[in-house]
Amino acid sequence: PLLTVNVSICILNWEAESLTVCCLKQLLQLKEIEGHADNISIIVVDNNSQDGSDYSIHKFIENASYEKIHFLRNTTNSGYAAGNNLAIRYALEHLSPDFVWILNNDTLPTADSLTQLLEAAKKQPSVAIFGSTLLDENGLVVECAGGSYYSPCLSTYKHALKGLTIEEAAHAELPKPLDYIEGAAMFVRAEVFRTIGLFNEEYFLYFEELDLIRRLPSGSHIDWCKKSFVRHIGGASMESKVAEYHSNVSALMYTRKYHPYCFPFMAVFRFTAKLFRNILTGSWSLNEALVSSYKHYFLSR
Repeated sequence: PLLTVNVSICILNWEAESLTVCCLKQLLQLKEIEGHADNISIIVVDNNSQDGSDYSIHKFIENASYEKIHFLRNTTNSGYAAGNNLAIRYALEHLSPDFVWILNNDTLPTADSLTQLLEAAKKQPSVAIFGSTLLDENGLVVECAGGSYYSPCLSTYKHALKGLTIEEAAHAELPKPLDYIEGAAMFVRAEVFRTIGLFNEEYFLYFEELDLIRRLPSGSHIDWCKKSFVRHIGGASMESKVAEYHSNVSALMYTRKYHPYCFPFMAVFRFTAKLFRNILTGSWSLNEALVSSYKHYFLSR
């Protein structure tokens, strides 16, 4: 059947040419695109890369067989939320999407992954945001079933149905409603962004998807699209000083805003738990980032 809705797919790149190009190649194999639907647009934002990857990605887009790929350059590396907002804002202003599909550049959607999301969205009009079945790098084991569960007083999360095989997940049900959809693959009704605004750019990395869920209009829901599969080839790649620093700052910001009753305990627990973890693993540079993040957060308030 002819695709009758508009979908904008948003991809954010920062100095990861090979990942972004692989993701784009995979998107060009979507059934809808191979079926010559002209209702799908892809927006790639480069978050001020300094390694020349923006030039290489732009050349790939110029030579691609699909014409509806838009390339935007950010003037600064403003983080995940702001970088994706640039793409979302462009889509809302120029492309009139019904849905916005936000994908990490280290994801590889299967050919019918979008088809399954569109069918789920048609059957469940009250669901504002769907999450796909995120698979590990080999595409054999579930990384998360759409999203995760979050413990605000511990600032810890648990991926839904993590570790199940594809076959096991096909017959599984979520033990309880998800707390949030994983930012690596978020299929969002465009009306959500028109109603509540975009991602909160105060979060440089992490917690922006939790913040978005907290702002959903009353009566809106989130859910797992079981049959939409997306491989996440970089799912365990964010162990760095930058990631450590921003994850702590974002956790403190989010908890102070939405769970103030948890904030004192959470701040102490998170710092202590991470300190001991880093000592036990010999990750001294992560402890530097931990201390720096707490100093920055508390001294700047």
